[in-house]
Amino acid sequence: MAGREEISLTGRIVEQISGTACRVELTNGHRMVAHTTRKNSLDLSRLNPGDELILAASPFDFSKARVVGQTERKSDYESSRISQETL
Repeated sequence: MAGREEISLTGRIVEQISGTACRVELTNGHRMVAHTTRKNSLDLSRLNPGDELILAASPFDFSKARVVGQTERKSDYESSRISQETL
């Protein structure tokens, strides 16, 4: 169906707007408002600034996006182990 294509993005939370919306910054520096849907049970109020989210945006409007999920966080042990392996 034409017009239904979504762009998959990854963004970092900058500030909480409400329990279902937050402002995110993409890797290129662009900021947009991301919101959850009723179907998606992700509660944004339990997330902190700096957490990364997976977003779906319309190619026609880059000012807002829908939250698809949260990226996996690496534990401190795992990230320190990776940095030691590269040394």
